[in-house]
Amino acid sequence: MKYSQKVYEGALASLAKLREQSTSDSERATIDFIAEAVSEKADRDVLGSEPLTRDPLQAAIPRWISVEEDLPGDPFTAVMAIVYASNGHITFIGAYQFATYNQTDGWCLEDCSEEFDKVTVTHWMPLPEPPEGVVVDAKSE
Repeated sequence: MKYSQKVYEGALASLAKLREQSTSDSERATIDFIAEAVSEKADRDVLGSEPLTRDPLQAAIPRWISVEEDLPGDPFTAVMAIVYASNGHITFIGAYQFATYNQTDGWCLEDCSEEFDKVTVTHWMPLPEPPEGVVVDAKSE
């Protein structure tokens, strides 16, 4: 049976939501497998022989990961985090901050000093790879 592109887009959006809510790697792998099959069927049904392809720039963009789903593995890897923080005078609500994470100390946020007594990170994403072929001499003069 053939369906419209809108039906496939709805199915893929539902699978993406389900993946965000999943708690195990095996669940996410199964959902990814199903999403791939749905995408391939959509390619055949909607475009015939021409496959639907994701925009290469969109594919290169990391996705937001809930801290309930996963945490960064390497404590020295910089990530972008969504932060809610307050020090009584300044409040960040959904601010984007550069951060690192380790199991001992938790989140270390750039531009968010220790004066912030309540800091909550809800989501994070790895930073993209730097551009290829760019060489900069970082020695101080």
